[in-house]
Parts: sequence; C-alpha cells; structure tokens
Amino acid sequence: GLTIELWLAWYTLGTSGSTDAQKLRDNLNIFVKRLGAAFSSADLKLLLVVPPERSKGYFGATDLKSIATSVHKIIVMTTDFSMGQPGPSAPLGWQMRAIEKLCDDDEIREKMMLTVAFEGHHLRGKQTSELPGKKFIELLSKFKPNVKWDSKSEEHVAIYRTNGVKNLLNYPSLLSLTRRIAAARQLGVGLAVWGVGQGLNYFFDLL
Repeated sequence: GLTIELWLAWYTLGTSGSTDAQKLRDNLNIFVKRLGAAFSSADLKLLLVVPPERSKGYFGATDLKSIATSVHKIIVMTTDFSMGQPGPSAPLGWQMRAIEKLCDDDEIREKMMLTVAFEGHHLRGKQTSELPGKKFIELLSKFKPNVKWDSKSEEHVAIYRTNGVKNLLNYPSLLSLTRRIAAARQLGVGLAVWGVGQGLNYFFDLL
C-alpha cells in the first residue's frame, strides 16, 4: 500500500495566489478518489495524511466526507499545534477538537487516526528544534530541569536556563500518551505514531 500527504502542497499553492485554489482543491479530491479506486482494484491500501482544520478554506469536513470512502485510513496530523513557536506541542483538547470538527460520523471515524508524536521539541530562546528521545535523556541528565505537568495541554514540560536563556523541553511522557490513547478510544478513532524511532522504549508498553 501507500501513505501519501497532499494537502500541505495544495494549501501552499492555493494561498500563494499562483493558482485557482478551489479548482486545485476539487482536482485534488478527484485525484484521491481515482487513486483510491486504482489501489482498491489492485487489492492495495491507500492511507491519506490530512492536516487539522486550522482556518476557513483549509482542509475541512466537506473534503473528508468527499474522499472517505476512497481510502483505507485517514491520518489526521495532530502533532504540531504551535508550529515552531513557543507553546505546547499538541494540547489534548486541540487534538480532540481536530477530530470532532472534521467528522461526527461513527462509520467514517473508524477510518480516522489521531496522531501522537514520539519526538518532542526543544525551545531555546526563540529557536525551536526537534527533540528525539536520546537527546531528551541527555539534557535531563546534564541540566536536571524542573519538570512540570501542564494541565491545559495535558503535557509535561521541562524548564531550565543556560547562559541566561530559557530552555523548554516538550517531550511525550507515559501520562500524556495514556491520556491520548484514552481520547482516541473515546472518539472512536485509531492511533498513528509520528517519529516512532525517536521515542523511548517503554512507550511501546502502552500500545
């Protein structure tokens, strides 16, 4: 089978003013339907990665309903709430709303997957970088940061300073992952893992 992501490219082209956004959107839905039919006839599975609905005109419920029967699974990328800016990685409430806004049909939800990340983010001043598990453990050992539970995002965050610069480590924990697994069950959707090789070994005990 094949896992494919198309909508980010569409959104970039559609908002750049270089093309007719609605026409491109319609053609993209047609393409997904034809691709799905071709895969189905070949006994192959097509998984489509889609973004959460961030603004009007972005991928939304109408688009999802249009292509839902043409794909095997729909992976909703609920992993980058702050998009490189200071803030939580993926607040649980935002992740749940992303699913709820896209679909309230139980049958279609069985095809949907909420995405959790096994990697984190390191915010150093105003600079953000990806944070794999091995690096996270190294930073915990070296700087002994203060680890807090953010009840709003339902994520753990580690905080320390180096040379007067504030560092924030947003990295998944057993508790944060447990809450998201429970939310996926509550919503009636599956679970997809982003950055599976960046997680800590014991994360797999939850799956």
